[in-house]
Amino acid sequence: LLVGASVRRAAAVIAISEWTRRDLIHYYRLPPERVTTIHLAPSSTFHAVEGLRPDRLPPGVREPFILAVGTLEPRKNLRRLVEAFAVLVRQNAFDGTLVLSGKPGFHAAELRSAVEACGLSGRVAFTGYVTDQVLNVLYNRAQALVYPSLYEGFGLPVMEAMACGCPVIASNATAIPEVAGDAALLVDPTSVASIAQAMRAVLQRPDLARDLRVRGIRQAAGYSWERTARQTQAIYDQVAREGRRAAA
Repeated sequence: LLVGASVRRAAAVIAISEWTRRDLIHYYRLPPERVTTIHLAPSSTFHAVEGLRPDRLPPGVREPFILAVGTLEPRKNLRRLVEAFAVLVRQNAFDGTLVLSGKPGFHAAELRSAVEACGLSGRVAFTGYVTDQVLNVLYNRAQALVYPSLYEGFGLPVMEAMACGCPVIASNATAIPEVAGDAALLVDPTSVASIAQAMRAVLQRPDLARDLRVRGIRQAAGYSWERTARQTQAIYDQVAREGRRAAA
């Protein structure tokens, strides 16, 4: 209720993606000219580092590993990721681990139960919340980031991983394709088979992984907080000018 009242009264509304912009216009019946998209950007902490030592990884993380980043909650679709990882393990397609990095959210205990039910207790690591510095190490050492979220207004981990040169496998839903561009392998987030097939492809095809790394670094380079700040300042200036004209 507060969001609706706020956006309807606002002189201008900033959306973090075109997907979010369309949702705001549709659900709150806003005039399109009042809503502007200004993308987020990865922090400068996230960057590719050659020769990063594995001993800087969090305790309990064993290489090689596939990485997932985000709060442990149903929207992040991690249960299907765990089930897809179980497919790889059963097929002997990967002898490494799955690392789930993020603070526990609601139903996090059910995710741990799913790991046990799939017989993966020794193959899945939970890091909890980690700092950006540690996350940068994880992105740099991971075989791939898998981001199968069901709904995102932006999907910042996708951009962070790309900035680190980490191959990205991501959901084809909501704002994620907009953020990923042509630099990620997109999957149907409702399909365990689709997620498993994409992971297998990246793990078994070095040429694909290399191409995703190159494309990802290029995609991330197109986003910066400096540009975000300039665009945001322009909106503030516009609102101030219109306010002065209305008061004159």
